[in-house]
Amino acid sequence: MKNKAAVSGSTPTSYPAGNIRAACLLSWLFILTLSSASLQGGSSKSARPQATDAASLLHNGEAALQITQLGLNIAQVQCRVQHIEGEITSKGLTLRSIRETDSSASLRLFSDYLGRDSGSMIALPNQGTVEVVDSTLARYVRADCTEEFRVGLDGIRQDFVISRPPAGRGLLRLELQVQGARVEELGGRMELHFEEANRVLAYGRLHVEDATGKQLAADMARVSPDRIAVRVNDSMATYPLRIDPTFSDANWIGLGGISGTDGSVQAIVVDDTGNVYVGGGSISVVGNVPVHQIAMWDGSRWLDLGEGLPIAVDRLLFFEDSLYACGRRTGLQGHQVVKREGSAWVPLGGVFNNRIEALKPHLGSIHAAGSFATVDDLNVNNVARWDGTTWVAVGSGLFGTVFDILSFDGNLVAAGAINTTGGITSSGVAQWNGISWSTMGSGISGTVNCLVNFNGSLVAGGAFNQISGSPALRVARWNGASWTGIGGMSENFVSVISLAVSGDTLYAAGNFTQVSGQPAHGLAQFNQSWSAVGTGFVGLANVVATFGSNLYVGGGRVDDEGFYSSGFSWWNGTRWGSLGDTPVGIGGSVLAMAWYNDALHVGGIFRTAGGKEVNHVARWDGSEWHALDGGISNQGTASVSSLIVFNDDLYIAGNFNRAGNVDARNLARWNGESWSPLKGGTSGTVNAMTSFDNKLVI
Repeated sequence: MKNKAAVSGSTPTSYPAGNIRAACLLSWLFILTLSSASLQGGSSKSARPQATDAASLLHNGEAALQITQLGLNIAQVQCRVQHIEGEITSKGLTLRSIRETDSSASLRLFSDYLGRDSGSMIALPNQGTVEVVDSTLARYVRADCTEEFRVGLDGIRQDFVISRPPAGRGLLRLELQVQGARVEELGGRMELHFEEANRVLAYGRLHVEDATGKQLAADMARVSPDRIAVRVNDSMATYPLRIDPTFSDANWIGLGGISGTDGSVQAIVVDDTGNVYVGGGSISVVGNVPVHQIAMWDGSRWLDLGEGLPIAVDRLLFFEDSLYACGRRTGLQGHQVVKREGSAWVPLGGVFNNRIEALKPHLGSIHAAGSFATVDDLNVNNVARWDGTTWVAVGSGLFGTVFDILSFDGNLVAAGAINTTGGITSSGVAQWNGISWSTMGSGISGTVNCLVNFNGSLVAGGAFNQISGSPALRVARWNGASWTGIGGMSENFVSVISLAVSGDTLYAAGNFTQVSGQPAHGLAQFNQSWSAVGTGFVGLANVVATFGSNLYVGGGRVDDEGFYSSGFSWWNGTRWGSLGDTPVGIGGSVLAMAWYNDALHVGGIFRTAGGKEVNHVARWDGSEWHALDGGISNQGTASVSSLIVFNDDLYIAGNFNRAGNVDARNLARWNGESWSPLKGGTSGTVNAMTSFDNKLVI
């Protein structure tokens, strides 16, 4: 086995395990989303599209979702829904943006090195063979690593299948080469900026499974402007492994159902009256309401607050009756804090040269912390205070990224990858008493991601596992003089990234799959001992917040006894729910949606909606779900893959042989009261429909 440096002029850069806030780089769904900077906050979305069934779209009479064999070792991939297409050749996949403004933009992202994080790497073959399995699946086959490509409503999915464990010790490491785009890191995800177009592809979430379906701890990091590394803990894995990402458009409305959000929730805050605010730069739908990055739940409905935002939202703060947000400036360099005044968003002072990780109040003033060195021309070293007129430094600041701050016992406590405090070597945490910065005991050896006041004690969560040689499994408590571990997340390469408190209960969110030896997929609670929060939650919770006895969770998904929600959920102590939804949501997958007779209709693979038997198609009237006269059925697994309104009726296509009590082979018509067949139907599954020249086309 050759060392990689010996076979390539591009030597991989190593990175420490605690770097780049490991937890934020971990997730259960590794999704690539394409977005245009020109669309952020600027596009007007219709609240009532006639149809949101991606599979029904045609382009000049061609299929919107299709893989086609063009010749030996060459295949065409089309996903016109997401405005992307490409070719798979003996050298892998090349993607092109097919928006009119991006006609020349293309990029490649492919695996080129495989090995161990300890440094033992081999070059993968630079050519392979192309196999087209069917119209939705193709493979790019090479020794040790096969890339599988699928097209669907969510875009072009690219899976890396690792057939056998590489030799050597340490974490499995797969390196990806990017051509035609620049890699940037933003808030726990990778962004690929097209070189020839104003379009961004974001690596947001990571899902890795072994051959038994076991989810494996993994992370990813930006190695260089054209390189990404994925690391996997495969010590207990059964090969082959599957690393699962998807190429799709960030502005495409997800078809996961009414519940939750279509993008990653990065921030949740609750005001004194119980209004819930959620924010995230990729959010365009909350519940069934189109929004611009920020939405407010007023107790009965979601409201869009983000129109006109000049930033991509990372954090929110509600302080002294006002809502604040921070994030990277849209189309410009730097980051900024903005304040909502009336219906407008107004910048608060100058421009931070890098990311703002935390926005919190302390002694009546707003403080910002992150990885920035300056605000405009003022040196602040990662911490700054708003004095009502401008941003000012907080002492000499801190060296090392600050991920969270908290006002505690009259001091401002900072946490992160801090290594120097007031000229003194420090680890993880520091405090400001209004005059100077100081260390807190012996500190915490490892990255600290979050802080919270729990029953009068300061509690920290992060990627650490010991303090001064004693166990401290990702959560620790400060007693005024020293830190003591209270965590139960014993897995390797996991982290706690958010903490919240409700009464005597401490909630922790992160990328762990167990706590104190019990299953707990990404979410756990502590009340004298650790346990999971209900059942059905899986994935990475980006942020948690509480109000009264309610826990609000941004990120991950819930699939629990017929209730399904993705992106944003709440837990009331006994059951899961999603604001704006009935107590029980869609009991499966939604594949198609359309507005008909002033109501949203959905179809897919589900038997129940709102606790009622609906059989794969249902109507949402704004407050509850209704069946359509028995729905559709089949001897096997029935499904609805396409809905469209045509000539004042709703047409349904999929895999079924009955609609209500009527024989209907894969096609049916609903007039608002009853079902009718379409002649003899079809002999096989119908995946898509559209109207063209006043005709229905399937």
